[in-house]
Parts: sequence; structure tokens; C-alpha cells
Amino acid sequence: MRYFFPGISSRTLVLKCLTVLILFASVTTLIAQKDSVRAEVMILGSYHMHNPGADVFNVKAEDVLKEEKQGEIKQVISDLKSFNPTMVALEIKRGSSRDSLIHKEYQDYLKGHFTLDRWEGYQIGFRIAGDLGHETIYNIDEQGDFPFQKMLQYAESHGQSEWVDKQMKRMEKRMQEENASMQSKTIGEQLFQINLPENLEENHSIYVAGCQIGADEDFPGTDVLTGWYQRNARIFTNLYRITENRTGERILVIFGAGHAHILRDLVRSAPEFKLVEVNEFLTEGVSDAKTLLQKHLKSVEDKDSLTLKSTINMGGRYLLILPDGSTMNTAADFYNMHVGWFKEPGWTMEMNILEFSQAGETAQSTVEAIYREADRDGKPYFHKMWITYVLERI
Repeated sequence: MRYFFPGISSRTLVLKCLTVLILFASVTTLIAQKDSVRAEVMILGSYHMHNPGADVFNVKAEDVLKEEKQGEIKQVISDLKSFNPTMVALEIKRGSSRDSLIHKEYQDYLKGHFTLDRWEGYQIGFRIAGDLGHETIYNIDEQGDFPFQKMLQYAESHGQSEWVDKQMKRMEKRMQEENASMQSKTIGEQLFQINLPENLEENHSIYVAGCQIGADEDFPGTDVLTGWYQRNARIFTNLYRITENRTGERILVIFGAGHAHILRDLVRSAPEFKLVEVNEFLTEGVSDAKTLLQKHLKSVEDKDSLTLKSTINMGGRYLLILPDGSTMNTAADFYNMHVGWFKEPGWTMEMNILEFSQAGETAQSTVEAIYREADRDGKPYFHKMWITYVLERI
């Protein structure tokens, strides 16, 4: 079941502008505009579909080459292609012999001479890049010092093994839960769950918890954490390197889920990049009203008509009352108005959920919308609206 914006009943307005307050219709100072970014970056944290067993803890992935799983992969690819990435970056060490091999394999794949194996870089990365006509893929991984065994040995010899046992049991329990989840969820649903911020935070917390191992001048647990940060910081540096002298790129980064927390933080902190939430595109995971509303609002901010359309019941009726009193009555009118509006240059919209409530099959939210134009009749323009959204499960 998914939530969509519903048709109108005699009692419910689907989207109604309740209040419009013109705060600064005429101001004399220019509104600061954000410089063009090098790239919008979407980070897909994934489980390793080919079961390499290379991590400290590993999930047991089902065979993604099975017919059923291939159908699920196709849905994930369809979802992520709506981001329209211009570059696909994979978890292969840049400049390595494996790097060269992957590039050759991709060229062979484009010519129809390479059969994709189970690795997520093949199944998702190659296929998206190929479908979108990319001439190449980008490998941005780096290796680093990760003295995990040294930390375990220190804990064992310094009376701190109880902590290690506790953390091991914690992670083993999590792996059991994820393995069970593999049996009941589609690949898209699984990836959506993995990339929920709270799950990425939980995944990262095990590295942070290791800082408790050590004493006095010994920092074996801290060394594990700093080694992990160093590797991910180097991966992030490679994002800078592959986007040097570029602007307006859209990069899909496909890495093991353990990397996602740090990479997201680094991208979010860099003025040259803009983080795009992958879960706004994984539609199989959108099963709650608030997530869908966030996706809808983000599509307006990004002027993304394709994503906007995926949140609308195109066969339903709408009532949109605009600030000037004019109305629109169909979903098609609502959508087409946005398509035309998105093509107009010079404006931005920031939308924030102020209040959200849900009861049964319906949900309601009050949203603050801040609209700006850098130049209207020679002056910057700004106004703020409050909009009520009503959503119904259909």
C-alpha cells in the first residue's frame, strides 16, 4: 500500500493555500544566492549482493540473479534512474589493477560482451550508467589502516573482553535480524530500510563505541575509528577529484552501507556538493504518509516533475486555491501547472513541515513554503505561505 494525494470529497480539500503573507514585496538589498554546486550527490548504502565476506560482520544475501530478484533489481534501477545521474561512482580502489579491469568490463558491457555478476556495482551501477548512456564509470574507493584485530587482542589482554563480547552479541543480533529481513522484503524495501538515517546511525555507532577500548596512553579503539574516518575521507576526496572543473553533475555513489553515514556527513558539509536523499527515490520503501509528503515537497524544491508525478494520483480530482483566488480542479491541471512553473528560471522554494498528524487512512500536514526570486522588476522578491495538505491511503 502506498499513500498518494487523493481526489477531493465534499468535505476535504486536497491542497489549499490557507494564508499568504507578503513579508517583503519590495526590498532594497539583494538576496544571497548559493553558488552553483559541482554536483548533487546521492549515496546508496547497500549490502554486498555477491556475499564477499570481506567485512567484520556480513549479511547473507539471496542470489540476486534469480528471476524474482532480477525483477526487484529492475524496480530499484527504475527508481534511481529518476534521479538522472550523470556519473556513477563505485566501491573500487581508484588507480588499482581492479580499477582498470572494471573500466574494461564496463566497455565490454556497453558492447554486449559482458555478463553481469552479483556485485551491486554490476547489478545497479553498470545497468544505470549503461541505460543512461554514460561513456564511463568512476571508481573512488581507497583502502586504509583498520586495526580491528589489534583492538580485540588489546581488549583480551587488558581485561576489557566483556565489552567486546557485548558488542559482538549486539552485532550478531543485528545481522540475524537483517538476514531474516532479506527473506521478507524486496531488494528495494531492504535498501530503503538500510538507508533510513536512524539505521545508518546505528550502523555507525559500533565504530564509535570501540573508543571505550584502551587506557592511559593506549587508544586501540580510537585507532579503529580514526582509520575508518581516514578511509572515508579519502573516498570523499576522490569525489572532489572526479568533479574537478565541473559543475551541475549528479553523482550516484554506490558503497557498502557502513560507509554511508560518514560520506553523507562529508557531502552535507561541503559547499561544493548537495546531498540528495536516496530514500526519496526508492518508491518501494515509501509506505507512510510523511515520507511521501517529504518526497512531494522535495520534488517542488528541486523542480523535479518526474518525482512530483510519482506522488500524485493522476486520475483523481484536486482543488487548488491559489493566492489570487484562482482555482484548479484536476490532478492533470495541478501537475501541468508545476511542469510549466518548473521551467521558469530565477526562483527557489523552501518547504518545511510544521505540523503532521495521521489517523487511520488519512493524514494532514501544515507546511511553510518560502518563495524567492532574485529579480522581479529590478528588485528581489520574497513571500511566505502556509499550505495544508491532506493525504489518503488508496
